[in-house]
Amino acid sequence: MSSSQIARVVLGALWLIATLLLTSAHTRVLAKQQPSRRRYVVAWLVCVVVLGALLSAMDTVTGRGDRARVISDFLIAAIVTTAALGAATWRTRRPAWADTRRAARFLTLALIHGFVVLVLGYVFI
Repeated sequence: MSSSQIARVVLGALWLIATLLLTSAHTRVLAKQQPSRRRYVVAWLVCVVVLGALLSAMDTVTGRGDRARVISDFLIAAIVTTAALGAATWRTRRPAWADTRRAARFLTLALIHGFVVLVLGYVFI
């Protein structure tokens, strides 16, 4: 494998991890009847820390792990997490969401999060 192919595989794995992490966090927030802002803030904070750490680890491995780069990694993670959780929250507030089956809910959330991470991640790359 060439280095560009390895980079694509790593970015694909990071995209999958981000999508599943955001979907899992959102599912945990929605597990309660009335999701509170505190639960959203905690979910946002956990996702930012995990995704920022993954991005920083990738930069450290490639030799680009200076302080400014680490800060930008966490800022990118914060922006992507905010957009993904916001888009999914907008979708789950609709009345038809309550009638959706459990598997369809998870897949819908995963598609929303995956799309947001892909679009915003592509912009930042």
